[in-house]
Amino acid sequence: MGNVAAPFLAGFSLTVFVITLTLKEGAARWPDLALLLFMLAAFILIATVQFMFWARHHLVTPRDLMDWYPDWMQPFRRTQLSRYLRVGNGRFRRRANVARVLYGLGLLCLFAGLTILAVPPEVARTPALRWAAVWVGSAATVAEFVWVVLALTSGRLRP
Repeated sequence: MGNVAAPFLAGFSLTVFVITLTLKEGAARWPDLALLLFMLAAFILIATVQFMFWARHHLVTPRDLMDWYPDWMQPFRRTQLSRYLRVGNGRFRRRANVARVLYGLGLLCLFAGLTILAVPPEVARTPALRWAAVWVGSAATVAEFVWVVLALTSGRLRP
């Protein structure tokens, strides 16, 4: 998520943002709303990358500590390292959970922007496949929204 997917999707969001800027007048019904959603998606997905970057600063394994502290078997050192693990892993989990929430919100903005961009400017003479694309995008947006809400309310992704 933080190494590949979020940076890739942030770049995609910025690319679609720029492409949307170059659309001819009347090519899309709500291009300005789509632009806002693409910029939000890019910003949120870049924040996801940043939160994962900072989360990894606190990711330490017991093996790491054994390698770093040759006297790890001493009682005073074990107590110290145990606390270090507890605090560091707590910080990692909190930042990683924020990154997961941000990732879901970034996807939500991206799906919503793509769906809004797919809405035809004129209802008359619109091919059925275009409306199918709008419905698929709407379903993806709603599904991502439900996922984010359920994840937040279940406590699994609480920041």
